[in-house]
Amino acid sequence: MLTKAEKTKQFILETASPIYNEKGISGVSIDDVLESTKLTKGCIYGHLSKLPQS
Repeated sequence: MLTKAEKTKQFILETASPIYNEKGISGVSIDDVLESTKLTKGCIYGHLSKLPQS
């Protein structure tokens, strides 16, 4: 069972991925992600700042 935070992180990634696939990493702004997810900037940074770096 996923926690609420894990579900939110998954939602952000699943919602933003098609935008990145379409526009490329340099073609997407935080505003694009905010618009698609309907979340706040703080929410997105809070959930994604803990992602492992590759």
